[in-house]
Amino acid sequence: GKTSTITAVASHFDCDIYTIPITKQLTDYGLIDAFSDMNDSDDPRKRIIVLEDIDCIFDTSRKEGDEHNMITLQSLLNCLDGHTCVEGTLLFMTANHPEKMDYAMVRSCRIDYKLQLDYADEYQTRCIYETFLPNQTNNFSKFYKTIRHKQFTTAMLQEFLFYNRLCDNILDHMKQFMDIIDKNNPEELSSETKDKSLYM
Repeated sequence: GKTSTITAVASHFDCDIYTIPITKQLTDYGLIDAFSDMNDSDDPRKRIIVLEDIDCIFDTSRKEGDEHNMITLQSLLNCLDGHTCVEGTLLFMTANHPEKMDYAMVRSCRIDYKLQLDYADEYQTRCIYETFLPNQTNNFSKFYKTIRHKQFTTAMLQEFLFYNRLCDNILDHMKQFMDIIDKNNPEELSSETKDKSLYM
């Protein structure tokens, strides 16, 4: 969801995407150099900068984050809106656990917009359904009534509808969708985390 959203924005505005992976090996100097290189570029194209999984760096407190990583919160904040900031760009930060992020990173005027990518609602479900099954729109009410009590993502819905896009009646295949939902249950995916939030 996050990657698709950023890609769609980049396509709409005809922007290049620069992804800076925030890893344990990244240093203050490496982070500043990455932003400085973009500032020095003569490329006239607009740019999008992506900082992925930003919540993994400073996930408990400002002090502990600085001790356990090779970049400091202060250097990161300078890159966001200090002297190192790249003017004329869109900057996206992604997080699976935004509640762990330091307030200084997400305060007003530093982060202008917050978007939570959650489970699919009725509108999203209808749009995807009608895209894959334009000849079965009359079945949508029954389809949604069957699944509205379930928590499912647009990715789960697309998987189900894609493999059944040529069927005569989608209602005959509902058990398959329930199986897809069950196999993606967070409790069954203990080694994986669900992508939830996007910051711009």
